[in-house]
Amino acid sequence: MRRKQLRSLLIFLLLLLGCSQAAGPATLFPYRARGWNKIPSIVVLGQEGDSRNQLVADAVDFWNQTLAEIGSGFRLGPVKFVSEILPATELAALSQAMLDGQRALVGPPSGFMQMKGDLIIALSDGAFVSFAMSFQNTDKRLIAIPSFHAVPFRFTNVGRNLMAHELGHAIGLGHNDDRSKLMCGRPAPCRPDAFRSDTERFFPLMEEEKQSLLKLYPPTWKDVHTQTRGGNEEPTAAEILLSAVV
Repeated sequence: MRRKQLRSLLIFLLLLLGCSQAAGPATLFPYRARGWNKIPSIVVLGQEGDSRNQLVADAVDFWNQTLAEIGSGFRLGPVKFVSEILPATELAALSQAMLDGQRALVGPPSGFMQMKGDLIIALSDGAFVSFAMSFQNTDKRLIAIPSFHAVPFRFTNVGRNLMAHELGHAIGLGHNDDRSKLMCGRPAPCRPDAFRSDTERFFPLMEEEKQSLLKLYPPTWKDVHTQTRGGNEEPTAAEILLSAVV
């Protein structure tokens, strides 16, 4: 009987040790980061009185404060709210293309290229997975946010972090697998409900993500349009493959 108890205890300890080793450090998933070479103007498409408008403004403030704290020279530009929409069906198709790994095969939605602004944030009434996307042959980028009528988005703190998460992609960050961090996402099982909290707060970045941002946007970063013409200075926000594994 005693020998059986000892064997059970040994098995338990081995399982416990295996779990602690399996936890391991967090991982930054490979992501082709496309940085900005100018301060992007932001245009938000939606309706007046939409509660998500304030979440966009808060998320932009969060990123500009974060960039200042890490010593980056880059900032997100001014935000303008306009009463326009992009077709929900087209946004849903783009979202599915992202999930299917087919983003390189799709083009921008109808009317997108004619819109003013560098970063377009579409506050949609459609049901799809939110995304941030760039397109070939243009510097314009798109963030699409679905309706917040679904359950996860009605929880405190989810919407504001979802908005900040997608803005993180728009400035060059990919996903990680740490559920306590802002940029957790596929292929990790993190979903928007992970942002649920009793208090309103933004989830933090990994230290490695801060360093990635500084590679894209160092303290010497300057808007390419404000640089002296005729010099040899190159834009600092180049396309960089960030494939660091922590």
